[in-house]
Amino acid sequence: MAKKAAKPAPIPTPGTHHVVSNPKRGGWDIIRGGSSRPSGHYATKQEAIAAGKKLCQSQGTKLVVHRAGETAG
Repeated sequence: MAKKAAKPAPIPTPGTHHVVSNPKRGGWDIIRGGSSRPSGHYATKQEAIAAGKKLCQSQGTKLVVHRAGETAG
């Protein structure tokens, strides 16, 4: 029987969106604080930051940008 892959732990900071690297798929994800599912996936960090700024402006949240390999939370 195959084991299910463990879900990533949610980022525990509601009211924020985080730009984090995605080591499995490559590229960068935007993840809302309190969620483990990405809001979007982008090829470059610059694309993710630009999209994250627009997302945060529309939702009234703060954008937190992480370094490659750095975990949020």
